Amino acid sequence: ALAVLMAAGEKALGLYANEEAARHYMAALAIVRRQPNAAGLARFDETHLPLLLERLGEALHRIGAHGPAVARWNEALCEWERTGDIVAASRLRGKLALAEWDQGRFDIAGKHLSAGLAVMVGQEPCQELADLLFARLSIVSRLRDVAGLADTATQFLSLAVRLVSPRVEAEAN
Repeated sequence: ALAVLMAAGEKALGLYANEEAARHYMAALAIVRRQPNAAGLARFDETHLPLLLERLGEALHRIGAHGPAVARWNEALCEWERTGDIVAASRLRGKLALAEWDQGRFDIAGKHLSAGLAVMVGQEPCQELADLLFARLSIVSRLRDVAGLADTATQFLSLAVRLVSPRVEAEAN
């Protein structure tokens, strides 16, 4: 049932059927939370819970349930950090930074962004770093921080060239 619900949630999320995706992910989360030991679930590993929470947060955010989305993303962040997946944790920090900023929690947004960028120092160029830099671009442009915008834009363009990513190059332009 868990695999079916996750697959249905992924399909719905991909089709922007966000309410349906949220229902599937919430049902999957209920199954996981009912298990005293998640390892007892067939083919369930330590990355399933944070991924499920992250996807549920995405669906909730898309339907405008920002508070519940942030709550799920914060849970997912804790789980990703527990697994040691700093790239996934950084991806979540970028989402959380923008979501918190949009809710007027500027200090929390800044802390998420700084923490995400700090752990990515020395990592190979990746989409998650690009997403963090894009989040930073969004925030410094809203602050009208010209120096911060120029610095972040330079980093973003440099990363776009190294990633050879049409998506990142389009965002950089």
